[in-house]
Amino acid sequence: MEDLNREQPMPTPNASPSIQDMVIADMETRKAIGLQRYGTLLQPNNGRDMLRDAYEEALDLAVYLRGAIAERDGAVVRKNVGITVFGWDIGNVVPPTQWQFELATAHLAEIQGNATANEVKWFNMLFDAYRAAQ
Repeated sequence: MEDLNREQPMPTPNASPSIQDMVIADMETRKAIGLQRYGTLLQPNNGRDMLRDAYEEALDLAVYLRGAIAERDGAVVRKNVGITVFGWDIGNVVPPTQWQFELATAHLAEIQGNATANEVKWFNMLFDAYRAAQ
């Protein structure tokens, strides 16, 4: 990863849409998905620990961000498998660690019955890669 002590340049205005507008559109999409999936919108006092939920999501975010940086910097061995999971092209698969495998297993259990064929295919590939790395 590049030197984190080095300052980045100031942003350069351009014709692209604003990131804020993209985030607002994404929030509207996630709101509709949540309503359809759970039958209710996210509200306070809903019986869940929102700090724990947010912390767990932040941990996932950190993992995805670091993975994207590693891929950008060429630190990941790539194998093109040409499938999409959760709307993302996951054409790069590396043998997972035990922790990653357990996380994926827990996620698959959460979405059981709602997993797409590609998500099941991805999980099976992850399982095979994990088993082969042992």
